[in-house]
Amino acid sequence: MLIQALLAGCINGLGRLFGNQMAFDRPLSAGTLVGLVYGNLTLGLAIGGTLELMWMGVEGIGGARPANVTVSTIFATAMACVLGKGVTEAVAMAVPVSLLSQVIDNVMTSANSFFQRRFETLANKGDIDALVKWVWAFYPYTFILGVIIIFFPVYYGTGAVESMLNAVPEWLMKGLGTAGGMLPAVGFAMVLGMMYKVELLPMLLLGFALGAYLNMPILGVTFIGIAVTALVFWIRAYIRQQGGESTNG
Repeated sequence: MLIQALLAGCINGLGRLFGNQMAFDRPLSAGTLVGLVYGNLTLGLAIGGTLELMWMGVEGIGGARPANVTVSTIFATAMACVLGKGVTEAVAMAVPVSLLSQVIDNVMTSANSFFQRRFETLANKGDIDALVKWVWAFYPYTFILGVIIIFFPVYYGTGAVESMLNAVPEWLMKGLGTAGGMLPAVGFAMVLGMMYKVELLPMLLLGFALGAYLNMPILGVTFIGIAVTALVFWIRAYIRQQGGESTNG
C-alpha cells in the first residue's frame, strides 16, 4: 500500500512536470497508470476513459485555473482500486476532489511566483549559471509537491473515504451513476462548442448517420472522415491552382 501510494504520487509529479509533453496529466493516461500500479488495469482504464470524456474540453487558458483533472483522477482511481469500488463511485469522488485541488493549485501557483521573481532577477543580471541552477532546483520542487498532494490523501484517507461512501444513500449513488453516464456527452458538447463551424456541420451529420443508423464501427467512420477530409483539401488545392493559372493566363 505504501509503495503503491508513492507510485501514484509519482504519476502526479510526472504530470506536473511533463504533462503537456507526455500527456501524463490527462485522465485517460493517469487513470490507466494508477490502475496498473494497483493491479487493476481494466478498472483504471474504465475510470480514466470516463473522466477523460467528461473533462475533454477542460483546458487552462492564460491565467485561468480549471479543475485539476489529474489529481482527481489519480485519487479516485486509487480509492476505487483499494476499496473495491466501480466507475460510479470513482466519478462521485473525482468531481469534488477536482474542485478542491483547483484551490490547492491556486495556492501553489502563488507560491511559484517566488521562483518567477528569482528567475527574472537573475536573467536581468545576466547570471546564466545561477539561473540554470535555480531552474534545475525548480524541477524536484515541483515533482515532490506533486507526490505529496497525492501520497498523503491516498495513504491516510482510505478509511475516511470508505466511511463517506458507505454513508451515501443507495438512491443518491444511483443518481450519481446516471449523471456520470451523461457527463461524457457534456464533454463532447464542450469540445464541439469550441470546434463548431457551419462548414463542418455536414461532416458531423455524416458521422452521426453512419454510426447511429448504419451501425458502422467507429474505426470505419474515422476512415471515411479522413478520406472525405483529404478529398476536400485536394479539391480546394485544385481550385486554387486553376484560379492561379487563369490569373497568370
